[in-house]
Amino acid sequence: MAGATSVAEFDKAYILARGRVMAQGGATIADEQSALQDLAAGLTTDADRQWAASMIESLSVVAPASAAPAPSPLVLEASAVQRAALAADGTEAERIEALAEARHKIFELASKADAREASQIRGLARVLEHLEEGMRNSPWDEGPSASPSS
Repeated sequence: MAGATSVAEFDKAYILARGRVMAQGGATIADEQSALQDLAAGLTTDADRQWAASMIESLSVVAPASAAPAPSPLVLEASAVQRAALAADGTEAERIEALAEARHKIFELASKADAREASQIRGLARVLEHLEEGMRNSPWDEGPSASPSS
């Protein structure tokens, strides 16, 4: 094992792998699962490794994008904005800023779409909003002294 893997690192890799499987179809599933298994080996707890194993297995049931109608250029652009924000590196503050900027850009794209596509595009921003909120208000940053007393 090259080093410890955090759940966040695995989750990010899984999201990107799932996107590639959906875009490229079933031919990439085994390669993506193998890469994720290598990454999961670095998780530090049995519970995290079991969760990762179930996530890796779930890739085998991901439907390729070819089963759905082709996405519009606005949806493709919003998806690219989301992927770039998810893959952003830097300090925590820089990643939070990247998520916020991406959300604003995605909402801007949604305002140009018809009602059905606008809803789909705004959904991409919701994922980023949850990640940003988790980074800004992480319950793990509070420490044991922040626990409510009885």
